[in-house]
Amino acid sequence: MDMGKAPSRSRHLLNSIREASLKSLRELGYVQAPASLPVLERATICRSEEDIAARALVLHACCAVSYGFPVSAARQWLLENGLSGKLTKAEQRLLKSADPGAQGFHTRAEAIWMFCWMLGKTARFQPHSEAPGDAVTLLPDLRKMEPARDWMNRVELRPADQCVVMLDFYYCLNWLYVHAQLTGEQVGPLLPDYVVLERRRALEWCFADEDWDWISLDT
Repeated sequence: MDMGKAPSRSRHLLNSIREASLKSLRELGYVQAPASLPVLERATICRSEEDIAARALVLHACCAVSYGFPVSAARQWLLENGLSGKLTKAEQRLLKSADPGAQGFHTRAEAIWMFCWMLGKTARFQPHSEAPGDAVTLLPDLRKMEPARDWMNRVELRPADQCVVMLDFYYCLNWLYVHAQLTGEQVGPLLPDYVVLERRRALEWCFADEDWDWISLDT
């Protein structure tokens, strides 16, 4: 699959996006700038609107299980909505036993929130704030076994240009977090690291063709 490597005509756009990311970080109070961080090479979303919506819903079910929603009910909901085939191997393991590692799926709520923004489900998204406590209300109510199709029919994927702006912002912010961990320097008003990582993971997945479990978050 075409990885969406930016042609020369897009290079100027990606350079401009990087300048905007650095400006946003300075305005937020970050004192370090990831000057050596390469500009993104991807400007094309590689996933369909339906695939992105399905990924959000699968994560929704898995995140619910990690918070105590019955595994059997989650499996039934995924099966009835044709989403069982979208599970990754790690998600399949979770839904077989809800093992002790299930708490690791708590943080996926931030990836879901990122997808909700991408799919036009919210206008309340704030890049430097955690997902609100009521974000789950934007998704089908699993307790009522609400169907997924109605939700999927009402998505509207934002333009790639808007999404790549977010990807570059979180790429730069991720670099700052790694820099702070390695050097011990105070770089700015840090969010919980999982917020940055999960949102970047969601965006990277949309611009790549790797399996969700294998998305690289290197800087």
